[in-house]
Amino acid sequence: IGEEKGAPIPLYEGGRPTGYKRDRDGSVVITRLEEAVLRALSERGRYFSLSKTTNASAVLKAELDRLDKSVYERLSFAAYQELYQWPLALALLLLIAERLISERGYRRMRR
Repeated sequence: IGEEKGAPIPLYEGGRPTGYKRDRDGSVVITRLEEAVLRALSERGRYFSLSKTTNASAVLKAELDRLDKSVYERLSFAAYQELYQWPLALALLLLIAERLISERGYRRMRR
């Protein structure tokens, strides 16, 4: 998508055009379509020349519909419920109980 003669790069905010991209010197940046380079890059694939008047979504959809469809792999994910809290609570309870029991025994022995 682009123009061979070049065009400024529009900037948008909230879907509305706000101006054009500028370089460090404040000049408007012009981008040019280099179709020969793009065709060379797409050597193993397909190159689509789209313009402002071309309905890009229809062209791409038609080409994608022509491709072979297959399912590669389905990943499954099992959501495990973590239950470590119960043994942890029991361990803490036993530590507290051990501390209380050992202090009582120590006090009795001192008397």
